[in-house]
Amino acid sequence: FIVPPLPDASLPSKTIITVLAQLIAIAPHLPNIKMKLSVEDLLFILFMDIPSMVITPWPELEEVIITWKCHLDIGYTHPVPEVIEKYRTGDMDQILAMFEKTKDAPEEERFRWLLPAWAMDLVLDDQQTPERRAKLEEAVRQQRLIWQAMPYTLETEAADVEEIVRGLSFGSQLSRRFGFPLPTHAKQTDMPEQAWALPTILSHAGVNFLHIGANSGSKPDSEWDKIPTLSWWEGPDGSRILLGFSKEYGWESITPPKGWRHKTWLAYFVRGDNAGPPSPQTVQSILAKAREALPGVKVRFGYPSEFAEAILAEEKANPTLPVIRGDMPNTWVHGQMSSPEPTKIHRQATAALVTLGQLDSTLQAFGVATEPVAGPLDLGYRNGGFYTEHTWGINGLYFRGEKLYQ
Repeated sequence: FIVPPLPDASLPSKTIITVLAQLIAIAPHLPNIKMKLSVEDLLFILFMDIPSMVITPWPELEEVIITWKCHLDIGYTHPVPEVIEKYRTGDMDQILAMFEKTKDAPEEERFRWLLPAWAMDLVLDDQQTPERRAKLEEAVRQQRLIWQAMPYTLETEAADVEEIVRGLSFGSQLSRRFGFPLPTHAKQTDMPEQAWALPTILSHAGVNFLHIGANSGSKPDSEWDKIPTLSWWEGPDGSRILLGFSKEYGWESITPPKGWRHKTWLAYFVRGDNAGPPSPQTVQSILAKAREALPGVKVRFGYPSEFAEAILAEEKANPTLPVIRGDMPNTWVHGQMSSPEPTKIHRQATAALVTLGQLDSTLQAFGVATEPVAGPLDLGYRNGGFYTEHTWGINGLYFRGEKLYQ
């Protein structure tokens, strides 16, 4: 078996090495076949560009999509009014400044930012200054500022199913306001698990991808491998969503994990609790690292929905992802049951809201005139939903200072 003379260096070295490696691998299994290489060919192989000869751990990788957000705590780092003010003013000014700095960059290098739907609704509300709101709305239209389907991080086991569904209205109302399709991706951060109802609820709401980024201190190291990095999570009714999972807040690496077999990777950078956007220097450093570590791979800013579309197309052609069928009992729901009396009130109130809605629908079906209940129901679900938001208490650093806290 004779390898023909190797072409000049214009042929990618990786291709040449791959062919040779395959020939060498099969040679022992073919005793009647010999391999011949000229001295010139061997010298060419030995002295070709070494970096290009390195076999990548991600041979299928073609594109990396970068998404930035920060973890939302409605409380914890500061009292709630201070968190709201920070998001509405200072954080938005920083994000707008990042948009301005990169507005003339190539499309794929223009900074983008992702918010939970409730936070997006907050920063655009009637308490926002007209000037800042106009700039934010323009950023939304340019799809440089966008929201995900979930309003905030929930302790879903503490919520009523109707309450979770109503929480998706923040995102759907924003979509109608701007004429966008409904969001198809969702994010939950800090909480390590969510209730089994969630994939069913999200799937029926048009969401096809959920990323759970846990708090790394929420369970022992031996537990992390029980949930794959990427899988299908199948709900009780058989509906499925893509599930991305990490023991950190995001997939905070520009390169995929070893053994990643997909053409697309989502570099999901999630800043710390209410931390706001990264510095321009941090973003540029990551882009530079990407260019060095991923030659030939397209790297761009984007959103989780684009990653999901790419993975779904692969799965349609060749299904490879494992399927998780079951509940994820939350190992970190401490808040509600540390406050039994308020929890009792919340549970009674959510049941009463459901009953009110059903009673109103029944009476209208029989032609009985009733007082409008849509407004009170909406307000009740919006306010009640905050009780299932995952933040409980406040960081001791806020009151006592770092040294005393340590």
